[in-house]
This record gives sequence, structure tokens and C-alpha cells, in this order.
Amino acid sequence: MSLVDKVQINTHYTRSINLERDGASLNVVQAYIPTSRALRTMERVVDSFGAKQAPRAWSLIDPYGSGKSSFSVFLSHLLSNKESKTTQAAYKVLYKSSRKLKKRIPSA
Repeated sequence: MSLVDKVQINTHYTRSINLERDGASLNVVQAYIPTSRALRTMERVVDSFGAKQAPRAWSLIDPYGSGKSSFSVFLSHLLSNKESKTTQAAYKVLYKSSRKLKKRIPSA
């Protein structure tokens, strides 16, 4: 058996995310892998929900290809209509990565 038979690459991660094209994609949300940095950023966003002077805008600054668009698509669905299939998928992905954070998301 050759290495090609043993290793499979998920081709979802070989192309960049386009916010306009992929913003409503269930596949993008299901394939998202929350990194430790993404989880910390989500915690900061969630922490701001109860703050008296919460930020009105967020800036995501990182190098090209670091996952800013994927994170944005995921977070937008996580905080969207709880009846939506993509939002339900986002809850499931987050639950696998951080049950504690999922419990803090409104309507989760």
C-alpha cells in the first residue's frame, strides 16, 4: 500500500474563503476547525455582550491565509438565527471544541 492510499487531504482547506460566495455555505461552517486563537477571540466577543461600553466594531488583523474570513463566516452563523441549519451546525462545531464557550453564546 502506497502513501497515496493512506493519506487523504480534505480539499475544502485548499481554497480561500470568499465572504460573498461562501457566507451562507453550510459546508464552510461544518468544516470549520476553531483554533485556540479563534476560541479566544470568540470569548472576547461574547464577553462584550454584557459590557456597558461594548465595542461597536471589531477588526480582525492577521496575515493573508490565516483564517479571518473562515472565522467571520463561522461567527456570523454562530450568532445568527438559531433555527437556521448553518447556525445549528456552528453550535455543533463549537460544542466539540469548547462546551464552556458554547454555553455562553446567546440562544445556543
